[in-house]
Amino acid sequence: FNLTFDGHLKNSEDAYEVPVVKNLCESTRKVRVVEHLQDLARGSSSLCLWLDADREGENIGFEIVAVCRESFPDDNQIFRAIFSALTEPEVGAAFASLGRPNPHVAQGVDARQELDLRVGVSFSRLLTKHFGIKGRTNKAPDKRKRMVSYGPCQTPALGFCVARSDEITAFRPEQRWQPIVTIRAPSSSSRGHREQRDFYWKEGETADRGLAATIHSAASAASTATICSLDISSTVINRPIGLNTVHLLKVASNGLGLGPKETMKAAEDLYSKGLISYPRTETTRYHETFDAGAALQPQSKHAKWGRNAAKAFSAWRSLAGNAQSYRARDVGDHPPITPLRPTNSSDALGSREQRLYDFVCQHFIASWLGDAICEDLSVQLDVAGHMFLCCERLLQRPGWLLAMPWRQKELDLQRNSHGYDSDGFLRELQRFESACISSVRLDKRWTEPPQQLSEAELVSLMDSNGIGTDASISTHIQTIQDRGYVELRDGAGAKIEPPRRPRPGSRRPQRRPVAPGRYLVPTALGCTLVHDLKQLDRTLVEPEVRALIERECGMVGQGELQMEEVLVRNLSLFRGKLRSVAGGLRSDAPNHANDAFNFRPRMMPNPSNSSSRTH
Repeated sequence: FNLTFDGHLKNSEDAYEVPVVKNLCESTRKVRVVEHLQDLARGSSSLCLWLDADREGENIGFEIVAVCRESFPDDNQIFRAIFSALTEPEVGAAFASLGRPNPHVAQGVDARQELDLRVGVSFSRLLTKHFGIKGRTNKAPDKRKRMVSYGPCQTPALGFCVARSDEITAFRPEQRWQPIVTIRAPSSSSRGHREQRDFYWKEGETADRGLAATIHSAASAASTATICSLDISSTVINRPIGLNTVHLLKVASNGLGLGPKETMKAAEDLYSKGLISYPRTETTRYHETFDAGAALQPQSKHAKWGRNAAKAFSAWRSLAGNAQSYRARDVGDHPPITPLRPTNSSDALGSREQRLYDFVCQHFIASWLGDAICEDLSVQLDVAGHMFLCCERLLQRPGWLLAMPWRQKELDLQRNSHGYDSDGFLRELQRFESACISSVRLDKRWTEPPQQLSEAELVSLMDSNGIGTDASISTHIQTIQDRGYVELRDGAGAKIEPPRRPRPGSRRPQRRPVAPGRYLVPTALGCTLVHDLKQLDRTLVEPEVRALIERECGMVGQGELQMEEVLVRNLSLFRGKLRSVAGGLRSDAPNHANDAFNFRPRMMPNPSNSSSRTH
């Protein structure tokens, strides 16, 4: 069902007065789902709801109850099944422990939907009228692109993108200097030549050119450096916690080149085929009764990660599930995302699904292997009264990195067969009091602006600020692209085409990104919308108000607040904001958004040839 207005809106403020009603979606009407459910209900003694065990699933369950109410006038024969995977044991366990549908959870969703509809429509009508889109040519190809939409979630999400773009625009490069001395090894290495290593001024870069020149001059006059200390310490790199939706979206964007919408579609397909557990969850802690062995044992025969899965299975048996990280949390929804069975040829997975499945498996295996242990080496030298430092991190015990070897590069870890640095340079220095200086240099560079906001960063910001839910974050990110507020570009600034299905007989391949990265670059229209709203009411763009609404709707779902109470308070709040913004638009705010439709979006800076150059 869709929530719509049960009447005509004459103006923006009518969105807070006209009643709302749930109407059957056109796609549902065409395939006669309601009639089918009602026919089944007439010949049934009980109704059991097997919807996804999340808030949206609970809400849909009550829609089904409503259309079948004639056959089930009371709730005595209406039941709810809670499950997280489409496997025989999970379904059997759910059937053996049927509960009742929770009206509070459904009302929390209803409250959020009504607030989003009324607030979104009221501000969208107001902004579209102000921006004068109706006065533009009637030949505009897409009516949606002639409309300026506001959403309580999508607009704060857009605000994060514009804030990063503004930061880039305001950035002014500054010069930095870094004194560096190059030290020769005191004795010959096993390869028969003297190794060299760079030592950096302990205080790092400096903006004081005179200070940098002084240090450089003093170091250049010295022929040897005094070895002051060699510090060795161990560092634990904790294994991953259970995989939740937010982390899946971030990794898919950064590592697999999949957008949030693509990722959730692929994850839902894998779930429907019984390959992974339910992919919408905030929980990262495995339940104490979780049988990890049931998922690890089948993976132990895999050609690529079978050996690591076998090690993880042994580790799980020894831990008995009692040694999870303190960082893992259980928020009471679905368990973390896990593989359920190995793939086979009949699954017919596409490239996206296969890559996502592989990551889920490797992350799951890594979460049961041991922590990685590193050795940190740090040597400090005194060169003419100035301290210089060289540090290395060496991998001693790989632990979970065996299952996720690409993370070694991300963590800048060095390792050889002995577990030490390959030439033993820093360890060799501890036997001497001084070392010869091979050369001295003064590196200088210009500071660089940040990149535009990436998809993964936006997912993190929305999650940490309470904008949307694990079920809706991907939708909001897609919406600001569909509305023309941001464009998706790669690391070189080239536009990334949305995924498309190949046409029958078509051989034209989809253009691949030029450079890695997926960045959300605001268009002129997106920047104009955010800047104008900020002038009138910053809370319409910033996340605090929306986060409060999400919390209150969650409290409705917990039975701690009444739905009507939340609706009355928040609708009154936004109605006041609507009047304030309308007054501001009439008097102060510039009406320059029409031109924004004709401007091309600003390209993101290319790190390879940006004006923030390195010398």
